[in-house]
Amino acid sequence: VSAFLLNRSSDLSLWLETMPALHIAENGVFVTTPEVSADKALVLVDVTVQNESQADRNATVVVGGAHLMVAVKAGESKTVTTTLYVNNPRLWSPENPTLYEAKVKLKEAGNVIDNATAKYGIRTFSFDAENGFVLNGQKVLINGACVHHDDGVLGAMAFDAAEIRKVRQMKEAGFNLIRTSHNPTTRAFLDACDSIGMLVIDEAFDGWRTQKNPYDYSTVIDSCFREDIHAMVLRDRNHPCVISWSIGNEVIE
Repeated sequence: VSAFLLNRSSDLSLWLETMPALHIAENGVFVTTPEVSADKALVLVDVTVQNESQADRNATVVVGGAHLMVAVKAGESKTVTTTLYVNNPRLWSPENPTLYEAKVKLKEAGNVIDNATAKYGIRTFSFDAENGFVLNGQKVLINGACVHHDDGVLGAMAFDAAEIRKVRQMKEAGFNLIRTSHNPTTRAFLDACDSIGMLVIDEAFDGWRTQKNPYDYSTVIDSCFREDIHAMVLRDRNHPCVISWSIGNEVIE
């Protein structure tokens, strides 16, 4: 049995989540929309299956009407991809934060042994020197602010309701973008930005190697930055609110 601990902020407890040895990898559903028009959107769903058993295994990944056979050797993982189309897609934007769901099932010998759901948005965006930020073909003037991970007197513990309230207050104040200074933010915060309609610059670190405080991240950045960046992007990559990644705030170097 594979297991990991999650901090469920709503009740200040830790939950032990278990899964079969053959399972959909954590953060293993990745959704992209490489082609988007008013009539149709092409949706690619990558599903990574992880086999932590001692034997080679065969399974089926089910996404929508697609059934994908996957053979995974013992101790390894494999990614399969399926293509979906969404007709007349409702594009995600701060004004209309429409979300879709990709529901995935993992079957072995005809039985469902694991499942996962990934929320995503359909949108296009670009940056250039002439037009600035363009979302779904429309120029958008960014009015952003930096928001720290803590919630005032509640401290650094993440309460889902407080994260939602924080995003809603920022939007009501007229902002359309938040930079998550200066650490990877919570799932609840990005979920709130997705559903309420708030653009995000997803930031990893404060500084790099120059120490600002004793025992800060500068003491471990050389040994940890690759793993930490990888984990952040893997977790946050499906969120339509994220339009940019930041690898540092006050980088003295």
